[in-house]
Amino acid sequence: MYKLEILEINEEADFKFFSHWLKTNHKPNYIGGAMGGKIVLNFMNQPSTEMQNDIVSFYETLNSDDILEDYEIIKEFEQMKADGQNYFFEAKAKYFGVRYKDGTLSDSNINYCYNRFEKVESRLNNGDWKPALYYLEHEIGTVTQLDMDNGYSQEIHDYIVQDMYNYINNL
Repeated sequence: MYKLEILEINEEADFKFFSHWLKTNHKPNYIGGAMGGKIVLNFMNQPSTEMQNDIVSFYETLNSDDILEDYEIIKEFEQMKADGQNYFFEAKAKYFGVRYKDGTLSDSNINYCYNRFEKVESRLNNGDWKPALYYLEHEIGTVTQLDMDNGYSQEIHDYIVQDMYNYINNL
């Protein structure tokens, strides 16, 4: 393990944001850090001199006006992404998985439904709730006879749309 010490504390820097930046930009080498009278950053392996200089330079230029707002936005997006992943997993299990398991829906039905929702799922898995809802309402639009033949009813569609509106309205 390698420890990189930054002796001069940047009073405007938000350590949580800095740590998040390190995890994002230096993963998996960066394994954590601590702040006291100095910053101590722990790495699995010693970063190159150039990388160490970049890290210190980035820390020294942090500005509280930008960082705190950015960090809050990042946290919000991370939560929306986790919520989207959880929601779609649960909706898929609730509306399709249970009926597949009991034999009501065939492999062909499941394949059709999953393909129909592929772009919605992709957007939710990235935390993009509004674009997912837009796609659901405008691209998928109304439920067709083919949708119903494959296990996707207007009732299920309406429940999913309402769930998404509820989530978005509570942001």
